[in-house]
Amino acid sequence: MTGTERGRGRRIVLWRHGQTAWNLERRFQGSTDIELTETGVAQARRAARLLAALNPDAIIASDLRRAAATAAELAALTGLEVTHDPALRETYAGQWQGLTHDEIMARFGDQYTAWKRGEPVRRG
Repeated sequence: MTGTERGRGRRIVLWRHGQTAWNLERRFQGSTDIELTETGVAQARRAARLLAALNPDAIIASDLRRAAATAAELAALTGLEVTHDPALRETYAGQWQGLTHDEIMARFGDQYTAWKRGEPVRRG
């Protein structure tokens, strides 16, 4: 097999976790370990059914509860084990973590606006 043939058909699918209470409250989660809501679990189940049809070879997820629970739904359908990798956690967001969008804007408006523009800002 040539190098070109080996790489054909490989696909990496990035899948975001289901809804959390902090998503609903527009709170910045960062690396805070927040669980899924009932709606988040239902979202994960629905998406897992679609992703299972892709016949994945591996499932790798953050070890945060929201990501682990989302990945577990796909694992239940495929029989694959989930590899939990702390390197996939959302980044630590300092003082922004736990604050709502409005609170961040009130306290760190210039930094937040710059960050949203894609500038390298150390959050909080």
